[in-house]
Amino acid sequence: VVLSAAPADQVLARVGSETITQSQLKEREAGTKASGGKPKLEWLLEDLISDSLLAQDGFKAGVAKDPEVVARVAAERARLAAALLMEKEINGPVKVNDEQLKEHYHSSGDTVRYNLIVVSSEEEAAAMLKRLRAGGSIASEAARSLDPLAAAKGGDSGVKMRGQLEKSLAEAVFAAPLNAFTGPVNLELGFGVVQVVSRQLADPKGLEVRRAELRSFVERQLRGQFRQHFLSQLRSAGKVKLDEDFLRSTGTRLTATPAEQQAVIATVAGRPILYPEVLAVAVATVGGREGSHFSGLSVKQEFAWTVVDRALLEAAAIERGFGKDPSVEAPLRRFEREEVGRENAKRIRATV
Repeated sequence: VVLSAAPADQVLARVGSETITQSQLKEREAGTKASGGKPKLEWLLEDLISDSLLAQDGFKAGVAKDPEVVARVAAERARLAAALLMEKEINGPVKVNDEQLKEHYHSSGDTVRYNLIVVSSEEEAAAMLKRLRAGGSIASEAARSLDPLAAAKGGDSGVKMRGQLEKSLAEAVFAAPLNAFTGPVNLELGFGVVQVVSRQLADPKGLEVRRAELRSFVERQLRGQFRQHFLSQLRSAGKVKLDEDFLRSTGTRLTATPAEQQAVIATVAGRPILYPEVLAVAVATVGGREGSHFSGLSVKQEFAWTVVDRALLEAAAIERGFGKDPSVEAPLRRFEREEVGRENAKRIRATV
């Protein structure tokens, strides 16, 4: 039964016990336009009526119990549950204090240029510091620095932002007097002697101007850190390991042999992660370009962890009951209805 349209979200048609509303028609119109179509509303309404008829007939015929439909609905439930888990426990509000804003502001606003020479022991650094303070040559000392880039440039760092430096080096160069030799500084690479050539600190007044922007950035950064920590915990708890030997054996190809299509690269909560799932992410990301830069082992490992992390989040979300949340059930019923209608249409076409 087709009814007259109304400006509000009114019922445009009734198909058995179901209704088709103005908002559904507008949503279908927007989706068709986004795909490049130029739809007529009366045709779209006919499509919605046909979809409803197919879905209702499919439920009566038991299509909803088809194993493939059940699997797709379960996968969608897990996807929706994982999204809800992210929204409530990971992407929710985070507290950012003034000290964090100040730290981030100065990490990019403060700059410094210095000469740095790194040696392997504190004793060597102390002896070098003594020689330099006595008038020794920076160039000759820098030639044996453990940092090859610095050695090639006579120890010159170029201009660096505070946030680019490891903590101990940042503390040293932003506290040391200009042009004086300071050290030994305990660094990841060894022990260093540093000479600050120039230094510029960000104007504190700029913090107030950029406060909202900085808060938004720090919030995103903290959420990202929390998400990585959360995923690390899930990986550890699930004892997930990648089959790196298999990934290495595939070289830089983004295609799979019949045997490779059945290869399990990891297992998450009893669910095998197959190699084609990794390839799907790889192709979507790099556009099918093959080569060591785009599809080597390290890149495939990254794509594999993307698939694994998604599966871990979905498993955790279902375990915590997010799959039964009302905000998941509503869109899931719609998804199931669409899947039943599509599968029913497929069956009808197969019999013609």
